[in-house]
Amino acid sequence: MYEIREDLKGNVRLIFQPAEEIAQGAREMVKQGAIDNVDNVFGMHIWSTTPSGKVSCNVGGTFASADLLVVKFKGRGGHGSMPEATVDAAVVASSFVMNLQAVISRETSALESAVVSIGKMDVGTRFNVIAENAVLDGTVRCFNIETRDRIEAAIRRYAEHTAAMYGATAEVIYTYGTLPVINEERSALLAQSVITQAFGEDALMFEKTNDRWRRL
Repeated sequence: MYEIREDLKGNVRLIFQPAEEIAQGAREMVKQGAIDNVDNVFGMHIWSTTPSGKVSCNVGGTFASADLLVVKFKGRGGHGSMPEATVDAAVVASSFVMNLQAVISRETSALESAVVSIGKMDVGTRFNVIAENAVLDGTVRCFNIETRDRIEAAIRRYAEHTAAMYGATAEVIYTYGTLPVINEERSALLAQSVITQAFGEDALMFEKTNDRWRRL
């Protein structure tokens, strides 16, 4: 880039994002001025399902928002032989996970893409001790901010009501991560043009939409 600087119209800034895995890096870079006085941003991301030598650059929703979710259930522990004296946090957590997908299937529009995933459950301490505590870690992904707000509210409601049903308590820690990436049409079409000029028509991937194939 430095070697061809005289051929460039305007200024070009290369930005390398840290801390993507915890969905915090981009926000901190913006706070530090990484995109001050920047007219446009073109990001690149590797994607394991994209064939080598192909580039996907579509108009509209491209990457979903990435929020972090922690749900803590507190019951009452006790010996495995005396369940009647306990509130089993493992049962509470399991019930919550099983019912949680209804937030997507029954409280989210079928026209909206959204995913709620619980990736980790930390429950109990011993094989013969009924668990007092359960901690669940997960993520929420969607393309619409209003949808994200509705999902957060539903998760809190499901956690509280599930806990109450068993006599436990619940705490939900919902952390907003990155916003969804919605490619602006003019910029996306410009990128597509550059890709085809540099690498040929076959470099752009296709996707099937409404029974028709369209170029990404």
